Amino acid sequence: MKGYTKWFILASILYLVLGTMLGTLFFFLPALLALKPVHAHLNLLGFLSMMVYGVLYHVLPRFLARPLYSERLAWFHVIAGNITFVLLLGLMALGYGGGIPAAWHGPNGLPWRTG
Repeated sequence: MKGYTKWFILASILYLVLGTMLGTLFFFLPALLALKPVHAHLNLLGFLSMMVYGVLYHVLPRFLARPLYSERLAWFHVIAGNITFVLLLGLMALGYGGGIPAAWHGPNGLPWRTG
């Protein structure tokens, strides 16, 4: 198994563990329920997508009976995909990706009304 395939699968398992831990914390700390979009993205984009990428990078060259076009692009996919995914999760946790950005909230915590 190639290195980029292993890294996709390892990242996938890490995101599954983090998503499961966050989901379990919702039971004990209901105040964290604001992080539901982060939980969903950890499980769907983090676990599922990264696992699919890893499996496809392993299986497709065998099905097609030819080597991958570029291993450098595969490594770029691993690095760029994980960096941007962690950035997405961080911004969502800060409130800038799961609906109305926090900066748009009024003094009472509710969104500003324009009408």
